Amino acid sequence: MEAVASLVDVLAPMVESVARHPFGSRVLQRLLERSDMPLAGLEAELLRLAPALGADQFGSKVLVTLVERRGERSQLALLQELHAGFAALADDEYGSFLCQKFFTCGSSTVQRQAFHCLRGPRGALMRLAFQEYGSFVVKHILRCAPLRSLALRALWPRVAALRSSKFGWRIAAEIDSAWGT
Repeated sequence: MEAVASLVDVLAPMVESVARHPFGSRVLQRLLERSDMPLAGLEAELLRLAPALGADQFGSKVLVTLVERRGERSQLALLQELHAGFAALADDEYGSFLCQKFFTCGSSTVQRQAFHCLRGPRGALMRLAFQEYGSFVVKHILRCAPLRSLALRALWPRVAALRSSKFGWRIAAEIDSAWGT
């Protein structure tokens, strides 16, 4: 335990470069998977760097582990840090997986907060439904029971356009299965 604590102390000043490295990111993921360890300093640094790490190939995996393993308080703190750029992150190749995790691993409170991030900025939810990576995030939203009706009401007016678009057909199929059409 003391060896791990000293490793965390050594890594703290260089978290960003370690998180962006293929092997370094695995070390950080393993540390975050150990829920019995106090990692407040490491988590605080990851939260500070979250907007930069969210769209990075390896940094996003570290943040995904934070969402999966560290509980609702960490999820809400991370969501607060990502709030301004959440819609853009949801349409990023690597960031979209991180956004999906808020809907699959988060509590209903976390899911509602994440949905609020996408619903607010100028129809971001509808725009994401037509995008390559964003459509996967919207699909996960439609599978969340507490958010399904809100998302269906927001997407229903454009379901015909979704059916004919390159990526929106996934959303149209999910809407059809939800309403049994």
